[in-house]
Amino acid sequence: MINNSFKQSQETHSDDALKKCQREAEPHYNDLGFFTPRLRSINYLSIGRSRIISSPITITLELLFRLYIRMRDFFKNLWMKLTPKHMDAPNIGGRKNSHIIGQLVFAGKNDINKPIHNIKVVFWARTWLFQWRKLAEGVTDHNGEFNLAYSLEAAKRWKFFQHRFEIYQTDYRYDGSEKPKYHYTLFKSQKVSSSELVGMRYNLRTIQLFYWEYRTDSDVPRVVIKDHDKDAPQYYSQGRQDAMNQQIIPIELTKLSHIEKLNKDPNSLSIKEIQDDYPINLTVCMERKIPGITRGDNWFGQRMMNGMYAATFIQDKDNPQDYWTRLYGACDYDINNTYAFPSAHIKFSLDNEGYMQPKEIIFKGSLTAKENNPNAIHQFTPADGEKWVQAKRVARVTGALATELDDHFAGTHLVTEQYAIAAYRNLRLSPIAALLFPHLKEVVLINHSADSILIGPAKPAPPPSSIRTGGIILWLEDKIQRLLGKIAFETGGYIPQASALTAKGISQRVKDLMGVQDWKNWQPMEPLSEVHYFARAQNAYWELLCEYVDECIDENIDAIAEHWYELYCFSEDLVNHSVPLFLSNVNLDELNESERQFAQERLEWYKQRYNLDLKAKREKINGQVKVVSPITKSPTFNPDDVDNLKAVCRYCIMISTFMHSFVNEHQYDDIGEVLYNSLGLRFGDGEDGIMAPESDTRISPDLLRSTQMMWFSNLLSRTEYGFIERNEEGDINPKFVEGLKRYKDKIELGGKGVLIKNIESRTNI
Repeated sequence: MINNSFKQSQETHSDDALKKCQREAEPHYNDLGFFTPRLRSINYLSIGRSRIISSPITITLELLFRLYIRMRDFFKNLWMKLTPKHMDAPNIGGRKNSHIIGQLVFAGKNDINKPIHNIKVVFWARTWLFQWRKLAEGVTDHNGEFNLAYSLEAAKRWKFFQHRFEIYQTDYRYDGSEKPKYHYTLFKSQKVSSSELVGMRYNLRTIQLFYWEYRTDSDVPRVVIKDHDKDAPQYYSQGRQDAMNQQIIPIELTKLSHIEKLNKDPNSLSIKEIQDDYPINLTVCMERKIPGITRGDNWFGQRMMNGMYAATFIQDKDNPQDYWTRLYGACDYDINNTYAFPSAHIKFSLDNEGYMQPKEIIFKGSLTAKENNPNAIHQFTPADGEKWVQAKRVARVTGALATELDDHFAGTHLVTEQYAIAAYRNLRLSPIAALLFPHLKEVVLINHSADSILIGPAKPAPPPSSIRTGGIILWLEDKIQRLLGKIAFETGGYIPQASALTAKGISQRVKDLMGVQDWKNWQPMEPLSEVHYFARAQNAYWELLCEYVDECIDENIDAIAEHWYELYCFSEDLVNHSVPLFLSNVNLDELNESERQFAQERLEWYKQRYNLDLKAKREKINGQVKVVSPITKSPTFNPDDVDNLKAVCRYCIMISTFMHSFVNEHQYDDIGEVLYNSLGLRFGDGEDGIMAPESDTRISPDLLRSTQMMWFSNLLSRTEYGFIERNEEGDINPKFVEGLKRYKDKIELGGKGVLIKNIESRTNI
């Protein structure tokens, strides 16, 4: 009785401390004063010196320039209001005795002459009073062709001095109702000479558009972005930019001060000093309240269940009380010789309260620099004392890198980009566009930034950006600071510099992990107990999605059927550009027994981890079995494929909202303390390699990587914007917002699940 009361008291104390620390570690927006440094855009972020404007003189000049821009935009917007293009205005009357015709096709290397269907086109005339009048409008047909009938007599009236043919991207807004309204964004404008408007027909011929192109230099489906700020298929909203400024500037200044100190004196800082300069995270806070708690077995098991890892647990075949989780490390990917990255197989038991308790950790791979054996096996149990504590740290680090690449970058960011490209290329008139677009926007932009910030290889810092409007001051400031030696010249991605994987190794791994991601028969994780909060919240959110998606599709089935061709093209792009099914292009018979066993083991694990249905019917294109299952093979409405459509919509929204929000939000909790966890441990020169105490800084990230790690974990977890509940841009169906509030108790689980206010509407950081 005494022991039970003591245990209950300890659990209550721990729960109270956890709630307090979660509140203390929450991100808060910072007020921006006049002289607060500014970030020009998200694309100017870097793990070295991000391109922020920091000196008072520069800030003053920049703000004056911004004031000029605002005034210019004000008068520009005023002029547009005085001379609007009323998209919903009727066409000019008169006898429709002439036509403007042509065809829109993709211009990408692998898309040449592929037609662009159902895209909005408008033929305008402008009066001498600068008013716009609509002569004709329409959408392209399945062949990308348009044929707009207009009145030649009306177009040739003396009051018109200019004619334009314009092409628009289609989006949707709700404006407080449950019926979405078209929202058009100009994509391309082309002048039409008035003198050429003669006869029965004016042919614009074939117009090639560089429109949501697929990259040809990537192993996974990615979009072409030539210039993030001027030539991207989408741009961040101002709200996204403001949120980034309000959160990242203080973090950026901290990182910059550390880099400058380390440039002057490599020994001028310690890991503790670096840690203390950044906002407090969950593990640091908990250690201050209950010393030792975050290095214990209870915490380890709870974080594996309900933390960033959200691990999968498979029941032991011989002992139903035991469960295994697997964290795959270096495998056969390209790695360096500085960092360790062993695979970890961890055995847990489910205790009486429903929590996972670690019983054994088995590492496969080298733990010391001298070992150099990818097949070396090391086993540890709680009986190993201090070595057990160290083994849990190594397992956390392996799990952190695996989670960051497998579940976060590949499993949410790149999967969402894959669906975003196919959706924006093909969906316009179908109600599915309004359903999916709010959750697919902006992901291609942040992925483009991630290529250089997190993934790209290290390289010398590039010269200052070319001089352009508004950039002269920043260019001069960079010049001066370079002369003063105040810039760290090492740039490139953080992960190849702070972990075992090279940029090439990351690319290899990401392709493999994309090869196990499919919408077909995807299901949420089965909760193992009442305290398996992640799985319970995930199931509740999935239940909400099933209700919401089914209702939206059932209510709009007639319009969906009418524009089924868009969904056929959406499916075709998804399948044709998806990566091969994992191991489908590997002849297992050519592998030795050990390699074959390991490959099959990984496939079996990924099948369970990512709900991969290996029995699903897949397409074989150019000799490759594609991982993404087709939604429909029919260009005309097929009622039998409606269930597929519902499933793929649920999957898209689930991955881009809940799954991304969960892993992203919990990163600072679980990798926001350098000595507790990181993306890589160095072998060091000690006899035991990475099996060493936290006090051995030879194996921890070096000081530069430490501040960069704190910067990047803050960046990912604390600069979020675009939440379902807030619906900041009015593009989310109010039914979804209301449903989320209705499911609040099921999802939040008294604060131990997922707070609905933190579920983002899209993957944009």
